[in-house]
Amino acid sequence: MANPEGNNTILFLDYGDEETLSRLDTSLASPLTPSFDSSQLPKLIHFVFGMQPDLGDKPFGFVHYMAIKSAHDLHPECRLIFWYAYEPCSAYWDAVKDLVEPAHIYAPEMIFGRPIRHYAHKADVVRMAVLCRYGGIYLDLDTICVRPLTPLFRGKPVMGQELAGSHADRPIQGLCNAVMIAPPNSLFFKTWWEAYRSFDDSEWNRHSVLLPYVIAQTMPDDITILPPSAFFEPTWDEAGLKTLFHADQRFPDAYCHHLWESRSWTDISRFNEDSIRSEETTYNHIARRYIDAKEYDRLKNIKAAHVASGKARLNLGSGPVYLAGWTNVDMFADAFPDIVANLERDPWPFADNSICEIRAHHILEHIGDGFEFFMREMYRVCRNGAKISISVPHPRHDWFLTDPTHVRRFMPETFYMFDAEVCRHWVASRDSKTPIALYCNIDFKVDQVTQVVDRDMQAILQQYNIPVSEQTARLLSNLVCLINVQMTVRKSAVTPYCTEARADIFDSIYRHSVWGQAEDGFSSGPGSDPEHMSAYLDLVTNYIKANKIKVVHDIGCGDFRIGSRIAARCPDTAFIGIDIVPMLIQRNRIRYANLPNCSFDVGDIVEKPIGVADLAIIRQVLQHLSNDSISKAIRNLSTYPAVLIANHDALGNAAVNADISDGAEIRSGKLDLTVRPFNLDIEALERLDIPGCRGFLDVGILRQPAMADPLL
Repeated sequence: MANPEGNNTILFLDYGDEETLSRLDTSLASPLTPSFDSSQLPKLIHFVFGMQPDLGDKPFGFVHYMAIKSAHDLHPECRLIFWYAYEPCSAYWDAVKDLVEPAHIYAPEMIFGRPIRHYAHKADVVRMAVLCRYGGIYLDLDTICVRPLTPLFRGKPVMGQELAGSHADRPIQGLCNAVMIAPPNSLFFKTWWEAYRSFDDSEWNRHSVLLPYVIAQTMPDDITILPPSAFFEPTWDEAGLKTLFHADQRFPDAYCHHLWESRSWTDISRFNEDSIRSEETTYNHIARRYIDAKEYDRLKNIKAAHVASGKARLNLGSGPVYLAGWTNVDMFADAFPDIVANLERDPWPFADNSICEIRAHHILEHIGDGFEFFMREMYRVCRNGAKISISVPHPRHDWFLTDPTHVRRFMPETFYMFDAEVCRHWVASRDSKTPIALYCNIDFKVDQVTQVVDRDMQAILQQYNIPVSEQTARLLSNLVCLINVQMTVRKSAVTPYCTEARADIFDSIYRHSVWGQAEDGFSSGPGSDPEHMSAYLDLVTNYIKANKIKVVHDIGCGDFRIGSRIAARCPDTAFIGIDIVPMLIQRNRIRYANLPNCSFDVGDIVEKPIGVADLAIIRQVLQHLSNDSISKAIRNLSTYPAVLIANHDALGNAAVNADISDGAEIRSGKLDLTVRPFNLDIEALERLDIPGCRGFLDVGILRQPAMADPLL
């Protein structure tokens, strides 16, 4: 474990360490107990998911739902355990999460001191750990069960052979770890586990497929090896995937089928409860067994509720690009979207301020007379801070010109017409550009516009040593093929969100690394870098020691890099880190387990008081909240004798206390709690320079009547 006062403050989680593995026991509401009886198969089915924030770019979709549903229906006697580091968010997860017992864990970073970087390798290690420790059945989430698996167990582990393809002379490639049955503490799995001491993250399937096959040759009496037909036919090559998803065959020897997600995602990501009824295929035929009319209606109701919850992401004009984990919308029912709607004519079937993200790829160029209606509706349904991703063909490229349904042209500059701030500047300077944002009462802040160069045209220009530049892009047809745009919805009227919605906002900020990258996926940004905050560290440490503070609440503790340094300097003071993001709190509990005077809890100071402490610290938190949320937080801070408040003043804008919505953005103007609408009696302590950051950190103390003057 690293010393928090040293240069390396990260606690690397090594699954080769028994103390780390013991934490798995308490990850469930009903804890699991390690067993040493290798003669019995526990009634457990394990799934592993979400080993990195972006879920490996494979959000929880229909096939994942079906893996759990089929296992549940065929094994009613078993507990289904869902091990995850990052919880999925989709309607299909909502549909099955009551069937499983969620076990929130921390993704492995090492195994016996060997680094693990790829999310698939992290999942490999977790499945091995839980089978060694608890036993049971492990299933990948890209499987579908055909028959119960429990009869296959006869006192020793069970694995299936994986073939090297579909051709007639196909050799055995290894033993695939996508489906495994094992008693706890089995000799075979312990031997395999010890072999991870030589783990190399750069080797794709050596430890997961090849190595168990080699070990099995030396321990034939300690494992049951089934032929590929039990779990792993059809195979992963083109012919096998065609048999699964485009042909209709029966496999009478199969207990389940593996879908080979890493190779088949283009196919399986578009599946839903409607598409499996559209065509007779091997997979569709099996999946339909588990969705009767009652389950079909339940799924539709859950999808509607998911959209209404404010967590939905819309894939507009989805067409053939059905995205798992998104709400897919198209005007043609034959595309099997989640919602059929004409988006340029009919009112969108979503509530105001209910959508957090929209993907509009290759749709805007098809919008005709209803374009202004489309833009107004998109703005209406989006939350403040919602992210918009747009992709359109360049109007001087053949991709645009050859399609007669392309009726609207866009240039890179066009998208700034949807940005209200830019439009106001144009009006003030009497620019002739049309201020569409002001006419339509919309405001999309343009974050990035990227032009994608046609590779064939680029190669031709290189032959003649002609550089690709803005000038050549304007002069030459077919040079730029696509325009990609990222925008953020900006709403001046602050919408009051409930605790859950605010938690979702900040959860999304950490999931998508909005404030910066970190090795474990959680960063509160450069303002939480201890190397830039030495003056602040000294100030707070001196205050705590001079006033003999016994208990500190660090409210909005974030990644706790700053808090951990202060806690290490003040070992006689108890520090409780409070944050609204549950995953962040879980991560902090593990990362800073070596600090005995630190603990962590989930809380929202906007909604209710946190508890009792001698001092509350709230650093660079209020600047991310609306005025209404700040006012509520101030009332809830009244339980503390003293509150140490620090806010970043970026300078360059005279606006004071101009309102924003809760989220990642920092106010463009200054937050001053001593004037309207807050009017707090805060004594300014220091105005600290922050190396590497523009502006200053203003630190002040809000004293409640019971607290004597501090001695600094």
